[in-house]
Amino acid sequence: MRPMLAVPVLAGLALSVAHAARSTSLEEFQGQIAERAGDPKAAVKLWFDAVYVYIGGNQELGEQLITEMSRYKDWKATQGYFTNALDNKPHILRSYANGATPENKYTMDPEKAHVWRSYVKGTSPENGHEVTDIEAIEVQTRFQSGEEPTADSRNIRMFCHSTGADNDRPLKFERDSRGQWRITEFSSMCLGVRPPKDPKAVDF
Repeated sequence: MRPMLAVPVLAGLALSVAHAARSTSLEEFQGQIAERAGDPKAAVKLWFDAVYVYIGGNQELGEQLITEMSRYKDWKATQGYFTNALDNKPHILRSYANGATPENKYTMDPEKAHVWRSYVKGTSPENGHEVTDIEAIEVQTRFQSGEEPTADSRNIRMFCHSTGADNDRPLKFERDSRGQWRITEFSSMCLGVRPPKDPKAVDF
């Protein structure tokens, strides 16, 4: 298990990014971006917040928030695996939230499937990637050794841990003219995440 830090990231170490209450409007989210997206760790959190708004049932607002955090606004046309996961395999995205697991069916919302929940800490295929506290979601992220950002960095790559995958998945960000980090690449987030575990299945 990787050591978890809630302070500035060190090479190769993971950190938990806690999720506060989610935005209820585009304007509120834009204010959060202006205040916090200069920190790459906070930018990751903001992007996941947007994703979880979408798969939590508010697709119209979620799409607006994802677009706001995206460097390229045509992501729905260019990120086919991602858009398919949003609409058809949300368990993949839930797998990145701490607490959601294949065993708990990556549960953040009993009516949703598992993909994004696999990125939530504590989730797994065995618990169905269940997330019990939507406002306390944490995502485990890390920089690759030697790739930590500096004041002059324009592009960065961060790795996110999915409880339903064997390897961490990269997210790429670009810093805009206002110093805010916007996501540019996230296609691999949706590949190879295990589905929720069938509680009736027998392990051999």
